[in-house]
Amino acid sequence: MPNIARTTPQPAVHASPAAKTKVLLVRQPVKSVRKSDEPDRTMIRIVVGVITALGTIATVWLIGHLGYRLGFAPMMRVPELSAPGGQALANGAFMLISMPRVILQAGIDQPMWLMLGFALIAIPAATLGAIGPTAPGGPRPKPAAVFLAMTGAVAAGLNAIALLWWTVSPFRSSLLRQLPFDPSDAAAWLDNLQTVSGLDVLGVIAAALWVVVAMRLPIPLWLRGVSASACLFSLIVAAVAMSMSNAAVAQIIAPRSVCILDEPATAAGSQQATRLVIGFTPRALATLHVTNNRTVIELRDRPAVLEVIAAQSIVDYLNERAIRE
Repeated sequence: MPNIARTTPQPAVHASPAAKTKVLLVRQPVKSVRKSDEPDRTMIRIVVGVITALGTIATVWLIGHLGYRLGFAPMMRVPELSAPGGQALANGAFMLISMPRVILQAGIDQPMWLMLGFALIAIPAATLGAIGPTAPGGPRPKPAAVFLAMTGAVAAGLNAIALLWWTVSPFRSSLLRQLPFDPSDAAAWLDNLQTVSGLDVLGVIAAALWVVVAMRLPIPLWLRGVSASACLFSLIVAAVAMSMSNAAVAQIIAPRSVCILDEPATAAGSQQATRLVIGFTPRALATLHVTNNRTVIELRDRPAVLEVIAAQSIVDYLNERAIRE
């Protein structure tokens, strides 16, 4: 008997509820971009501005005080010279004003050293622009980028060593001399000081840039700590050396009071001579004068009255006496 085919269609099997596709709608709260809805950062900006201003004033005062006590006072052969708080701040401000002049003078006297100083600044400045931001958990950097980062860390350490060598080098020490006994040497003495001061300023700028570079390099943490510590130490040493040389230059070219003081009584009677006021020690007045073509620093009791007749810088005072004699 032949098979009988079923002509009635079989009903479709419905999918179970678990096999159905579910669509989940997630709605995020709408964030307002209106100016009035943003948090007010005025107080934070004021606090940052006040802290920055106080830090700047403290830094200027510190370099003025250290430069005067460690640089200018020993150079005048009177280490006891003191500067009150307000005078130290004025000294630091005058140093900042005179820095462009000493850099220009250094370039005139030593152009090769000036070009080297600008090269030391250009290298870290260009490196800062080449360092890209790194995302935590991102892809591993390429071997070439790792090699360049390691090279930058080595260069930062070499720059720190070079700056430390410069601060104690015989060449720099030979240019930083005390007040010359011969007043005719005053012009050459000032030129040498300005050369050292300009190079010190360039060295401090380069050291500050290398500190930033060392902190941003994508290198291991221990290597970053070693490199940044070396750069920071060299920056501090270079900054102190810069304050000493620039304070000396600023004080030598600054106008000072030319006064008349009574000479000790002799057989011919009392005499009067001009003196240039250098500064004050805790108990005495320091003055400069030229006798028998020789510079002399005198310390005497502070007088109650001083007769001021003119204002001259130290180098102008010495040049005028040297020409006269």
